[in-house]
Amino acid sequence: MNQPTEEQISFLLNLKLSNLRREKLSTLTYQQIEHTLLTTRWAKGRPMHINTIARDIDELTVEDIVNCLTREAMVGKNDLTELTDQIKGEGK
Repeated sequence: MNQPTEEQISFLLNLKLSNLRREKLSTLTYQQIEHTLLTTRWAKGRPMHINTIARDIDELTVEDIVNCLTREAMVGKNDLTELTDQIKGEGK
């Protein structure tokens, strides 16, 4: 069986984006959906079958996306705070 093409995956992601924008979150982007999938459900690699990819995309919720982005923002904030503390410590 052939692996899903980028065009097929893009089509499914755009359908999901359109649906989520219309129903829940108008500012959502394609990249946010893709990033959430890549860092959560597909962290070990993208599935080999289009039906699994379609299911993963279909089951993705706004809450999943918001949680993923919030977690990353918090990690980024903590890293920045630690870096700032290190810089301040070096200056003393």
